Amino acid sequence: MKNILIIFGIILFGVLILFMVFRGGNSPQQANLNQIYSINDEEKPALAVEPNGMVQDLGNMKVSEERAAEFEIRNNGLQPLTIFNSQTSCMCTFGQIIIGENKSPTFSMSMHGNPKWQGILEPGQTAVAKVIYRPYLMPVQGPVERAFIFETNDPSNPKVYLTIKAFVEQ
Repeated sequence: MKNILIIFGIILFGVLILFMVFRGGNSPQQANLNQIYSINDEEKPALAVEPNGMVQDLGNMKVSEERAAEFEIRNNGLQPLTIFNSQTSCMCTFGQIIIGENKSPTFSMSMHGNPKWQGILEPGQTAVAKVIYRPYLMPVQGPVERAFIFETNDPSNPKVYLTIKAFVEQ
């Protein structure tokens, strides 16, 4: 019986070591996330938000409506751009990143426990950042600004705020 326990312990220890070796290595996405770039680096990722920049106006809308804005984001740099730590500024606002056919989970305020997700944009690649506003979830009237926020490994844009504006009416 004692020999069986020793053998079982050795096998369990071996499986644990194998698990740590294979799980502990950095995937390509983790390697990009861990890469630190300086603003002066010639070869770095470079986020661009096109065509209208980081603010879009949804216009006048009723409290009962839902509207969305789409921001085209592009990696104009020479290294992969990593997008991570996504959240929104309000419980009535949701965000999502769409890279090709792949859609991220839908993100909300950080207090709601957003899923851990990261996306990679290769040099020259574009994606869509969708910001959805549902004023009926937190009814307000008048001018509002809400944001979809995420972090990147672009040293010039480490934290990005994609902002939507609206004028909410009853």
